[in-house]
Amino acid sequence: MDKVNFGENRWHIIHGGYEDIGKAALDILYGAVSRHTKYILTAADARRTHPGELAKVNPLFIGTRKSNGFIDSFINDGLFSISGKKEGYSIKVMKSIFNQDRQMIVIAGDDDNGVLYGAVDFENKYIPLTGTFMLNNGKYFNDPFQGKVPGFERVSSPCIANRAIWTWGHVIYDYEGFIDNMVRLRLNMLVIWNDFVPVNAGDVLDYAHSRGIKVIWGYSWGWGVDLDLSNSDAINECIDSAVAMYEAEYAGLGGDGIYFQSFTETTDETVNGVVIAKAVVEMVNKIGGILLERHPGLEIQFGLHATSVRNRLDCIKMIDKRISIIWEDCGSFPYHYSPAMTDGFEQTLEFSSEIASMRGRNERFGAVFKGLTCLDWTNFEHQKGRFLLGRESGQTIEKRAAEKAEYWNYVQAYWLRNAGLVLETIRRLSQSLDGRITIEALVEDGLFEERPWFPAALLAEMLWDCDAGLNELMCNAALTAGEVFA
Repeated sequence: MDKVNFGENRWHIIHGGYEDIGKAALDILYGAVSRHTKYILTAADARRTHPGELAKVNPLFIGTRKSNGFIDSFINDGLFSISGKKEGYSIKVMKSIFNQDRQMIVIAGDDDNGVLYGAVDFENKYIPLTGTFMLNNGKYFNDPFQGKVPGFERVSSPCIANRAIWTWGHVIYDYEGFIDNMVRLRLNMLVIWNDFVPVNAGDVLDYAHSRGIKVIWGYSWGWGVDLDLSNSDAINECIDSAVAMYEAEYAGLGGDGIYFQSFTETTDETVNGVVIAKAVVEMVNKIGGILLERHPGLEIQFGLHATSVRNRLDCIKMIDKRISIIWEDCGSFPYHYSPAMTDGFEQTLEFSSEIASMRGRNERFGAVFKGLTCLDWTNFEHQKGRFLLGRESGQTIEKRAAEKAEYWNYVQAYWLRNAGLVLETIRRLSQSLDGRITIEALVEDGLFEERPWFPAALLAEMLWDCDAGLNELMCNAALTAGEVFA
């Protein structure tokens, strides 16, 4: 027996499939809306829903045109447009076509990731709009979804194709929380560097893939070892080791690619009379050639430190074009570890343009942006064997998050001052290239899994919409669900 009647003006979700990325999208949407409804929010599969049922409710449709037949018909009838781009989505709030006294909402993705990001942006950008600030009725906000909701329309797709985080694996303390916060920021790639493959690598992969995130496994091709570049035997041993590591540990793992660093992390241009740029090109092309012959289509990312090769770009441009160069340490912020280090920014920006166009406008290009959080190298020890990634206790995470807040406070202050330089760099790279761009943010040991800190949220907004104004991007970052200021 009902003890209360919440009326007939209810919202009802009509969704596409409830599996994989579609499941994650619906979970986000359901949680975002249901916390504002006094009644139990209902949801139904579009394939089992008759149009006649929708006249009594305010329908909220989510999915792709393939997974949700209603969305396909709306597009065919010209009710709204879609972006037509990878990972794009459309959101529209309008009068219901099933009952003019009701409203309806459509969240349509161009693909599965687009559905997910549409759900994220519905929570981050639309729901705050429904809670217009009110004071004359004694409340801070209106109650969303209790009455008529404001009209809204948004069509969006990402500026940067691959929006990534780079981190050592042992400082991911909760991989599920880490990945969930990446989804909140519409990031789609995670580069994890390890000395040894984690015991639970398969679980990490499955969870990331269920949320539309590609996992790139990182390991050394001569980085962190004393390698004599003048010794051909030593070079050949490094080549054999890099190939053997992939074959033994990564080939059957099911990841989305590999990332490596080599012996370029130095300010010297030569070692033992050998030009570093020339030696690294020869070695990388040999290893990459072997792996790509055995595993065609393998995504290989070369983390290249500009400090030892910036005057040898004629050599570097000879890197196999099937290998993505991910540039690091290219000068001042946003490549520098400190967000306060802006001296020489104009020269850094020009160098960015030079390396972006070095292999042609349509070629792959990548860069690592720093100035967020990194390892405490004074307390660093290499892993001694396999480990469980992201399975630390809640107490450990809470303690570490409190410790990191002070550092994030410093980072945040200088991001507020210098964020415009980051946006200018992203725009320059976007203008210089027509091909696939990868930007990897160094966010390690910053307890990102506990809190999506404001600087990380702001960078993510820039990577998604680099044409927006900085004030708009800052506002959107601050509205991100769960986002915190240090």
